[in-house]
Amino acid sequence: MKGMSIRLIILAIVIVGISYTASTMREGGRPNTIVPPKGDTTAIPIEIGQWTGEETSLDPKLFEAIGAKSVSDRKFTSSYGQTISLHVAVFVDYELQPPHPPIICYTNNGWNIANRKVIQIDPDDKSTGEAQMLSLERDGKNIFLLYWYQFGDSAVYDTNGARKHMRSLRGVPDWPSMIKIMLQTAAPSEKEAKELLISLARPLAKWSRNLQDPKVEKVGPAESSPPSETPSEKLDATQSNETQGPTDSQQGETEKSIAAPSDEGTTTSP
Repeated sequence: MKGMSIRLIILAIVIVGISYTASTMREGGRPNTIVPPKGDTTAIPIEIGQWTGEETSLDPKLFEAIGAKSVSDRKFTSSYGQTISLHVAVFVDYELQPPHPPIICYTNNGWNIANRKVIQIDPDDKSTGEAQMLSLERDGKNIFLLYWYQFGDSAVYDTNGARKHMRSLRGVPDWPSMIKIMLQTAAPSEKEAKELLISLARPLAKWSRNLQDPKVEKVGPAESSPPSETPSEKLDATQSNETQGPTDSQQGETEKSIAAPSDEGTTTSP
């Protein structure tokens, strides 16, 4: 009888936990509508500080599999020849877990997590929030990711962060979309990779916040700027430390897609 009572107590706790989690997504925890970003997420600035970007194509089948409202991929090259692949996806249909978390997608594609840490996106501006950094290894190759989801004026990177922000939105009829920002690079060390990723993530964080929060200071050209003056949008990426030039192992290193690459060079859903 005692064992039966303990099992019943555990079952009751589990049921309460499930009910509480579900309640965050309904009856005041579920929005009437999810509002798309006010700005165009595909209009990622071409020039950001020392970085120059070029658009990369996305397989239509991959776009369909991602289930995002819009997706934009860019490859950025620094003045030293270093590269970072950028993936931006807008989701207007989501649950508690942010869509397509890289920590799951990459490990499902054979990548091993060598290290993971939470870092401040902009050390000089804590309002930009935190992001997850992953050090991944597969078949002797190392890559580094930095990602977060812009959720209104908050940056979240996992279910706990998303749940916390959803609680603050309970009773609000219209919720913001989730904008996934993911950067990938290859570097000789985690320290160098972090410096590279932050140098691009810092201005992108302000850009992504501005898409949803009009109170955030605008980054990039003013809307009233004549089109002839802004053929390629620019962001000013002010850096506290100048990024060092590439080592020999970095020369010529390019990432053709921010999605986890397969052994055949094709891509899988990020």
